[in-house]
Amino acid sequence: MDGVERNYCNFFFSKIVWHLLQGQPRLSPHYQSHIVVSHNSLTSIMNPLNKIIFLSAFLAFGFLLILLSCALYNNWLPLWVIAVFLVAPLPNIILSSIENNRDDFLTFSNDHANTPLPLQEFAKFFTGLLIVSGVALPLMLYHCWLIDLGSLVMSITGGLIVYSDICVFIWFFSESEEENDDFNF
Repeated sequence: MDGVERNYCNFFFSKIVWHLLQGQPRLSPHYQSHIVVSHNSLTSIMNPLNKIIFLSAFLAFGFLLILLSCALYNNWLPLWVIAVFLVAPLPNIILSSIENNRDDFLTFSNDHANTPLPLQEFAKFFTGLLIVSGVALPLMLYHCWLIDLGSLVMSITGGLIVYSDICVFIWFFSESEEENDDFNF
């Protein structure tokens, strides 16, 4: 961004802030067109293909951190973090797919009065156990002097990135698109 564009952007945002501070809800049509253009460009950025590209790059960065934590320190024990964080969301995914397809006998309703079933509670517990294990495994390896501090930090960070990427992917591409319409995704 050159100096002219930077000055124009600073002027544009300072003008918006000035209008907001003065309590003037309406901007001139010139500035409103810039806001509409920026909103339209934001919604075009978040189409499904761009979501997949962003999430795959984010996932690759998490895997890269974990692999670097192994390769840089010539110790491949933190590689188990990948397996733990990839398996962590599976209990909830499997149980939610089973529960969405299950109907009560002779009623064909899937309403359980918002009370969680014991199997749902177990899936949440097991997912939490796997997430805590994914963080505790590198901590335990560091405590036993099997890995270095840099490997510890990179493997925990990479594992949390991988798990959060899987959760965001599931949230972005869930079957109920009405929930995501509130956020313009």
